Order: sequence, then structure tokens, then C-alpha cells
Amino acid sequence: MINLRKINGIAITLLLLSLISCGKGCGSDEDSAHFLDLMPASTEMVLGVNIDNMMQNSLGQVFQKEAPESWKKWASNFSYLSASFEMDELSQKPEPTLLIFRIKDSPENVLKNTEAFAKAIGEDFNTQEEKYENITIYIEESKSSIKEPAAFAFIGKNLLLADKNKIKKAIDTLHKKSPPASQNKKLDTAFRKIDTKKVVWFLGLVSEENIEKLKTTAQNPMFDVPDLKALNLELDYPKDLTLS
Repeated sequence: MINLRKINGIAITLLLLSLISCGKGCGSDEDSAHFLDLMPASTEMVLGVNIDNMMQNSLGQVFQKEAPESWKKWASNFSYLSASFEMDELSQKPEPTLLIFRIKDSPENVLKNTEAFAKAIGEDFNTQEEKYENITIYIEESKSSIKEPAAFAFIGKNLLLADKNKIKKAIDTLHKKSPPASQNKKLDTAFRKIDTKKVVWFLGLVSEENIEKLKTTAQNPMFDVPDLKALNLELDYPKDLTLS
């Protein structure tokens, strides 16, 4: 059985490579779905990786040189990766809620390539299928009674990876049954300042509670953040960056 959590780990590996979609308004509603229209309005943090641009610089060249052929072939299916995060109430740490890959090929071919990738890394590709709003959700066969099994689904040119319930929530969001992140005014306003062509970018909202903490704990009396609502970070690497 393919371990979809391992696929999740590969996505994180791509994020780390960039650190170590198409733009909004890009067909049918599903084909042109922007990632903010698939993420819930409760999203507090978003991270994006321009996989195409990353593969053109020296970090991507390291991946091309060192990664197994099966990994390279599987990663070549995708042009962009975005991930949403929300704060876990118990741990007070950001937890990824949804990974969205922008795919270059048809869902059928990406699925075939994923099956081949699973076989190449010695995993069986055993999933259960469930239809929801005419969209097929592929659910990992798991014997664990503790963790929700990982799942994925294709929505137009997007491949969504999360657990089944979060994918259903994304589908509901797309079909306007619940508000999307693009209707979160603070998030959308901050996002419009992001250059999504950068290799990697991050956007995080700052709660009023944390703003108050910053005010009270700041050592510099000149430090004042009355208008601070979000933090963003953009990173880019020159194509000729030398790693040693």
C-alpha cells in the first residue's frame, strides 16, 4: 500500500529544497480554481513553492542530480505547490491542513505516474474510492484507528492532498457552501502583495492577541505595531547560485 503520508513528506521535501499555480484568475471553474478558493476562510498561514522556477536554479539542479529517477519523474508532474496552515488549539503550533499541487498533465496520467512512482519505491497502491459532489476522493487504506487516513483528489488542474474530511471541506468551499480564504479580507489583502513567481513565499496572519503580546514584550520603546495584520516572506535564488 502506498503510504500517502510519505507523499506528504515528499511535498515537504520540495518545500525544504526551496528553503535549504497558476496565478489568480487563470477554463471551467474547477480548472481555473485558485488555491485561495479551495482553502477555508479560517486559513491563517499560506506557503507557496514555484516548483517550475525552483527546478531551474541550482537547488533544483541538486534535486535533479541527486534524487532517484522515480522521484524526479513524479515531481515533474507539478508546477506549483501551495499549503494552508491553521493553529492547533492544543499545541499552539501551525498544522498543515491542505496541500494543493498544480498539475501539468491530465489527472489520469498523473494518477498513472503516481502508481508507477509507488511501485518504484516499493509501495503498493491500495486506495478506496469515494464519490463526493461528483469528485472522486482516493483514500489510503489504513488500519490505524488513531489517525485519519491520508487522501487525495483531483479538482480540475489541482491535486489536493489532506485527509478525507478536509478534502470534502475544500470541495464545499469551491462550490460556495462555505466561505473560502479569498473572502478572508485580511488574508486576501496581504496575499495581493505577494509575488507568487518567487521560488518560495510565506504569508501569515497576526492575531490581535499576538499584536498585544508584541507591544508588551518589545524591548525597544520605539516599537509600535498598531497596524500590523500580517507577515509575509518571499525568497528567490539566482540560477547561478553556487552551493558548496
